[in-house]
Amino acid sequence: MSDNKMSKSDFIKSVKKAMDVYELGYALADSQLPVSVISRVVLSESPLVNKEYTEMYREIVSDDAAFIVESEVGSQRYRLVYFGTEAGWCLDGKRGGAYREKEYDFDVDELNKVHVSLNCLTKEDWMIPLDKYVNISCVSIEDFFDDAYENMVNVSGLVGAKEAGDLLVDYLKNYDFKVTSFGDTSFERCSFGVITAEDENGTEYKFGFSRPRLFRKDDRKSMFGLEY
Repeated sequence: MSDNKMSKSDFIKSVKKAMDVYELGYALADSQLPVSVISRVVLSESPLVNKEYTEMYREIVSDDAAFIVESEVGSQRYRLVYFGTEAGWCLDGKRGGAYREKEYDFDVDELNKVHVSLNCLTKEDWMIPLDKYVNISCVSIEDFFDDAYENMVNVSGLVGAKEAGDLLVDYLKNYDFKVTSFGDTSFERCSFGVITAEDENGTEYKFGFSRPRLFRKDDRKSMFGLEY
């Protein structure tokens, strides 16, 4: 980092002039402005930032110090820039800018999938009444639980296993189901087992036998094709 302190106006100019992610990285590395100020400036002023994907990512991880940016203006190839408490500003999970010999695109299709799963678990207007879910969608109650399980796993890679499990519990409460056991789930290892829920009559439902692919919290490499 430079010894010379960059003023906010100079930082804004640098951000506006940055036409690729490395130029933006230099501007971030040279700035000693508060992270909150940097985040606002980059979001509003950088021609590299994709605001739609950035807001989507921030909503999922509850972190305003993150951006989805183009590798170069107009390239439609995306990278992840975020602030780590210990590492500072990072590109694609690497401190200081990093893989010059090869770029690792951020998978925005995967981001959309995770965002849809989060909405399914948390947004009331995305929650279909159970009778319509089963009868109109022509699926079984087992499919309902399997879908909920898959959505939990999808979001766990970014929010962590414990929070994803809590989201599932709250989601099923909306349908009058109570989670009574997470089986051999290990939140520490981000490993989900067979989950048991019961309805108001005490009828038990077990789901999660398929063991879909699991992700560790912040495992951007597995989720979005990035390298560490």
